[in-house]
Amino acid sequence: MPSVLFVLSASGHWTLKDGTRHETGFWAEEFVVPHDVFADAGRDVTVATPGGVAPTVDQTSLGLTGGAPWKTARLKRDLERLAPVLDRPVDLASVDEAGHDVVFYPGGHGPLAERILADAEARR
Repeated sequence: MPSVLFVLSASGHWTLKDGTRHETGFWAEEFVVPHDVFADAGRDVTVATPGGVAPTVDQTSLGLTGGAPWKTARLKRDLERLAPVLDRPVDLASVDEAGHDVVFYPGGHGPLAERILADAEARR
């Protein structure tokens, strides 16, 4: 069966240059909609995060910025439905990406925060 690797962020914030903290995570709709499209098409979906830590949803994506109240209410229900997948992601370091047909990165600032953290660690 064709498989899709979803790479999500476990980062809940990023720190701006002035030291202020900006809450972040993956954008709810950018995970839920593609996940369901792939799953409904019969694809095997694996969710992975750095360290296998449960991913963080950007709460902004579930508020007015995320769309009309009916839409964000539906996204919240979808995230509850997908909680078993989100609560137990695979550790990204243990994944053989060659074993997947597609590697998918849902949007949001979370992937950027992960990259910033990785770059900071590399400079230490």
